[in-house]
Amino acid sequence: MRQDRSRRGYASRAGLCILGAGVALFGVGGCAGTQKSDRALLPQAVELFHHDLRWKYFQSMVQKVDPRFSGDLLDWLEKNKDELNVVGWEVYRLEPLPESDQMRAAVRISYFQIPSTVLKEEIVKQIWKDEGGRWILISQKGGPFAIPLLPEALPVPAASDGHDP
Repeated sequence: MRQDRSRRGYASRAGLCILGAGVALFGVGGCAGTQKSDRALLPQAVELFHHDLRWKYFQSMVQKVDPRFSGDLLDWLEKNKDELNVVGWEVYRLEPLPESDQMRAAVRISYFQIPSTVLKEEIVKQIWKDEGGRWILISQKGGPFAIPLLPEALPVPAASDGHDP
């Protein structure tokens, strides 16, 4: 009887060791996988971008935009937050750009801009780039704004009379 108990104890310890080794291997594999491009993460990034736009979570949204353009975009969005109303979107195409770390997205977006109440439905074409395992939006054409913002959307600098303020 005593021998049976010691065998069960050994089996339990061996099982725990195997379980621990499996967890350690999974942890190492999980870390290694996050450092290279993962195209499976792009649909989530695109969905979150449009979700944040829809609900006017602009601070979170611009985190997904190329830093060169995010400041101007945030300023524009804050200035137009009461007029711009996104009511829906559908991501319907994601495709890799040949021999690059970029992907093209096509998104059908429905929105209106007050004072108009006419609902517009447009196809937005976006280019997303993998930046060290994180997808960022580097270009957008169509929809209520472009990335980078077109010059006519940017604030006009105040005229200078030549004197210091």
